[in-house]
Order: sequence, then structure tokens, then C-alpha cells
Amino acid sequence: MENNKVLGVNGLKKNYGAIQALKGISFDVPKGSVYGILGPNGSGKTTLLGIVLDVLKSNGGSFEWIGYAQAQDARKQIGALLETPNFYHYLNAIDNLKIVAEIKQIKNPDINGVLERVSLAERKHSKFQTYSLGMKQRLAIASALLSNPDIIVFDEPTNGLDPEGIAEIRNLIKELSSEGRTIIMASHLLDEVEKVCTHVAIMKKGVLLREGSVHTILKDEPTYELKADNMAALKDCLNTRSTLNSIIEEDGLLIVSFTEKVTATAINKFCFEHNVILTHLKENNYSLEKTFLELIK
Repeated sequence: MENNKVLGVNGLKKNYGAIQALKGISFDVPKGSVYGILGPNGSGKTTLLGIVLDVLKSNGGSFEWIGYAQAQDARKQIGALLETPNFYHYLNAIDNLKIVAEIKQIKNPDINGVLERVSLAERKHSKFQTYSLGMKQRLAIASALLSNPDIIVFDEPTNGLDPEGIAEIRNLIKELSSEGRTIIMASHLLDEVEKVCTHVAIMKKGVLLREGSVHTILKDEPTYELKADNMAALKDCLNTRSTLNSIIEEDGLLIVSFTEKVTATAINKFCFEHNVILTHLKENNYSLEKTFLELIK
């Protein structure tokens, strides 16, 4: 249902000349989730975020922020951190955030409140140049929180941080999520997604490989590769099965998962009874780790 999601992405495409950065990406972001977009560098994560934040224009497909009439209306209400803002090194945290608020035209920003939120209240009068990498990133997150957004978008929020800094940002994301905010974050780190995200979309070279709740993907339940001469009939047939969990089209195959354990024999029998003859049927035991390791080979 629409009111249970905050973002719907439908067939997004983006080309840079002959290079296809996004090849028809579709997924929904549930309200209140921590939605991880996982993939190695060059998979299209940043391009995807740029499009839904109205920074880049797509070459096809569409997206919709649920509850907003236009993308630019949503953009004003969403806290985003696509790259670390260019803070003034010789200014302290308060003065830097005042400048950010003025640029974003945020009236009466609660600067002390957001600094408290990211555990920088004690260093709010310190110059930016004296901050550690983790503190600089937390100030960047504070800038994204100035408008008190319900949705926050991060691109590689722990990039370049030491283990202590990674733990700080990870805990902050969990706390923001516990307040009921929806978090969308891109990352190339499996561990990061596994520890903070409720849902994940795994991308490779502009293609969505798998998508769903982290819990479901980590359950290590098998998926099945299916093919038939009439692929449309196969898809229609599978959609009638009440235990169907997901269908993803990839390289001329349907990658299918179910909400309960099912044998390959049962799938073959089910399709045959619906007048669909399978020409290919293969079981794959996937987990989030196996999927990710496979895509970064």
C-alpha cells in the first residue's frame, strides 16, 4: 500500500554517453526502514541517489516520493548527504551550520539541538579544522538534520573513517531510525549494511540483482532460476502462487524466491499444471554474503 512506502522507483535508467549507469532499476522503500543500496564502486548507487534527489536527470523510468506533489517539494523536506559539505575550516560548528541553514533557507534552525543529537555539543565552539574525520562526518549529518527531516539519504556515510568513526556513525544511524525516520543509504560495505539496515537492494553495473528485507535474504533460503519458451506465461503462472516472495528478471531468466520451502520438483509440477513447460530450472542457495561476494568477483 502506498502509505506504507516513502519512495517508489520504477524502471530508472541513466546513460553517460555509451555507458549505461542504470539499466531499469525498480524498488520500493518502506516507511520507517533503513534501506541499504549495496554494491561495489561503479554499480550506480550514487547515480541512483542523485536522480531521486533531483540532482541528476534520468534517461527513462520514474520515481515518486510518496506524500509530495513534486520532487522539488520532497527535496526540501529530505535530509541528504551525498558528499561531505565544504565546511569552513576556520569556523566553529555553530557558525558553519548557520551558513548551511541560510543556504538551505531553513527558518529558526535548532542548531544546538542537532549538535547535541550528533554528540558534538561539547565541541560546538571548536574550529572545524580541529575535528577528527568521524566528527567531521557527524557535523555533516547534523547539517542534514537541520530541517528535522522524516527521510535521510546518505551516500557512503562511513567512507574513509577508522573503526571508531564507523561505529559512531553506525550507532547514530540506528538512533535516527529508532525515532521513526526512514534512512536510505548507499554503501559498498557488506558489514555496514548487515548491521544497520532492515532492507537491502544489491546492485552491480547498473542492474538490480536482489532486493528485499535483510532478514529474508540472510535466511539463506534458496532462489530458483527459471526459463520457458513463453516467459510472459511463466511470469503470470508464478504470480498466481500464494507463496511467491519475489521475481527478478536477469539475463533472460526469472530469479524466483518463495515464502516457504519448496522443491524444484514441486515448482516444475506447478508450472506444468498451468500449461507452462520449463526449459531451465536451477536451485541457488543465496545469502546476503554469498550474493555480495559473487557480484564483486
